Amino acid sequence: MAFPNLETLARLEVLTQAQRERQRTVALVRDYYDGDHPTFLTARQREFLHQRDRFCMNYCRLVIDAPAERLTVTGFQTDDAKTGAWLWKLWKAARLDATSKALHLAALRDGEAFLLVDYDAEADRPRFTLHFADDGSGGMSMHYDDDWQPEYAMKRWTVDSGNGAGRVRRLNLYYPDRVEKYISTSAAPHWQPYAVEPWVDSKGQPLGLPVIHFRNRDQGTPWGVSEIQDVIPLQDALNKTLIDILAVADTNAFPMLVALGFELPEEFTVAPGALIQVPPSLDGRSDFKVVPGADVGNLLELLQHLVMEIARVSSTPLSRFQLSGQVAAEGTLKQQDAGLIAKVEHKQVTFGNAWEDAMRLARRLQNTFGVTRMDENAALETLWSPAAPRSELEQLQMLLLKAQLGVPVETLLAEAGYNPK
Repeated sequence: MAFPNLETLARLEVLTQAQRERQRTVALVRDYYDGDHPTFLTARQREFLHQRDRFCMNYCRLVIDAPAERLTVTGFQTDDAKTGAWLWKLWKAARLDATSKALHLAALRDGEAFLLVDYDAEADRPRFTLHFADDGSGGMSMHYDDDWQPEYAMKRWTVDSGNGAGRVRRLNLYYPDRVEKYISTSAAPHWQPYAVEPWVDSKGQPLGLPVIHFRNRDQGTPWGVSEIQDVIPLQDALNKTLIDILAVADTNAFPMLVALGFELPEEFTVAPGALIQVPPSLDGRSDFKVVPGADVGNLLELLQHLVMEIARVSSTPLSRFQLSGQVAAEGTLKQQDAGLIAKVEHKQVTFGNAWEDAMRLARRLQNTFGVTRMDENAALETLWSPAAPRSELEQLQMLLLKAQLGVPVETLLAEAGYNPK
């Protein structure tokens, strides 16, 4: 198949620039997740903070980690026993338990993440590769048509080994029926055709788009939204309040001694039981006073209020932030957990659909390139650990109830985390 015309090649530069703009947003939320927040310290504060230019109380990580910890795929429900056993075996062989955790975290943090599905002929099984919206030298992006359907994916990166390292740029466009490859060098800085690889089955039919898009807070747009987008302004306000507390504590929170009409001896030190001797003055107006320290209580209340607002805006249980040493009652904890549970369940739907797309494509690749054959008409549904934590007894009781309702044993075993035979 021929390459696109010059107009399309020029469009690649436009798409590349649009991807860079998106990556600036990704870089920002990653900095906040990592605790790299913009803060402004005085010379005195930098001194007692050991010259650190960055200082924060990072709650952004908690906001993302809270739902990420509860997004655990336990298997796939299907009406075909052979397909179900193959999917579970594939999940374990490809170590998708670890990949899925990293993928979910990246989607929550960056707003989106990508899974490239191709075939490993040597291992005779589909292969899954996690790609980020920004990987330091490029990244992956998905592009949609006017009906908001995925049309193609773009992967951009820089060659970082061999001769000419850092001066060679690569770009791949992934379509349902082909992969177009482009290259850019210092000698030819514009994108040049490099290769075209067909992506079809034995009958010449398209295998399908090999990149699966995981969008956080999917709103039907071509990209997702970071879980901390609405938290960043509150995090900035919290950091400012924390710095103000430190400034007050460092300069005004301690009592100050004031000597009037005389000079303190050089050997004088402030300590419990210290005796201060005041020599008589000529006019008899010598005095010694104590100026009480400033109260930082109002600032501490503001700090706690901002933490509560972060919890409310992000639907993160307040207990995650541990504002006090008191342990909330079980009913209070469940009430605080309600928002997080609803958020996790919503993500299980959207991420679950993406996993089902990935596994359908994997099944088709297995049927096209592999030895083992699967029923491509068998339905698939992603199974998750409960969004609401359950005790072992509660989980067993729920499984027994489902068994009485006729749920297949293989499905129950997968839900419980066991490998169905």
